[in-house]
Amino acid sequence: GARCLKLVTAEGHVLNDPEEYPGAKVREGDHITATAQQALKLAVTSRAFALWRCESDGILIWGNAEYGGNSSNVQHQLQNVQQVKATERGFV
Repeated sequence: GARCLKLVTAEGHVLNDPEEYPGAKVREGDHITATAQQALKLAVTSRAFALWRCESDGILIWGNAEYGGNSSNVQHQLQNVQQVKATERGFV
């Protein structure tokens, strides 16, 4: 899957891959900036949410089960997802 966030230290060192800049040292209390590398894909019913996870091409779903907030029966099928859309009481 694609990388969702770019992590950067206050000095401008990218932290996503330690091999990219091995000299970047992060300590407790340091400030890190995270920038989105891709637009989030979020679908919402009146009582549930579905978020496309770009790092795994899967879907994270939560909320009221009667409005699509429980995907446990189909979670194994939610692989290589490219889009998520809401209906009145669920997601497609």
